[in-house]
Amino acid sequence: MPGSQGEFFDEMMNQLEADPENYPYYSHLIDDLGMTGQQVYMYAYGQKKLIF
Repeated sequence: MPGSQGEFFDEMMNQLEADPENYPYYSHLIDDLGMTGQQVYMYAYGQKKLIF
């Protein structure tokens, strides 16, 4: 989807991965649902917005 990839989106996803304790929904996806970082990336990519 246009607008979902690019420097801003990638930087935002890098921040989530680097500091998950400050992003409860991201932590939930990783810790409780067992998603990988790549799966969360693709989920957010498909949403075209972040809800973290």
